[in-house]
Amino acid sequence: MNNIKIVRLQNGEDIICDLSSLDDMHYIALDPMSFQIFHKNDNHQIAMTHFLPVQLVKSNEIVLSEKDILFVTEPTDSFAEYYLGSIDKIKDLMKVRASLEEGTLDKDSMNKIIMDAFDNLEPGGITKH
Repeated sequence: MNNIKIVRLQNGEDIICDLSSLDDMHYIALDPMSFQIFHKNDNHQIAMTHFLPVQLVKSNEIVLSEKDILFVTEPTDSFAEYYLGSIDKIKDLMKVRASLEEGTLDKDSMNKIIMDAFDNLEPGGITKH
């Protein structure tokens, strides 16, 4: 989990990703996810969404220029674990989709896999009381 970082971009958008230095002026962000925090009373909920249209790109990674980054910081362990779990579930669903498109997965198996994935999702992300 050492490379999991929260990155605030110059445009104010926040992403969480696996961030590595590419060279002196650029970083590579693997599996970037946008996120927002919602506050209601004393509860805080996090919603994550794809930063990239993963259905349309060959690789879920971006190169960031140093000038595009406002700051980089460490996420809490629980947020990093939630992010990593979400990425794993997304990758599993993408494999199911690829298998279905290739005709190597029947619809009943696909439905079971999808329902299992939804059953394992935590509603609302991380909640702090």
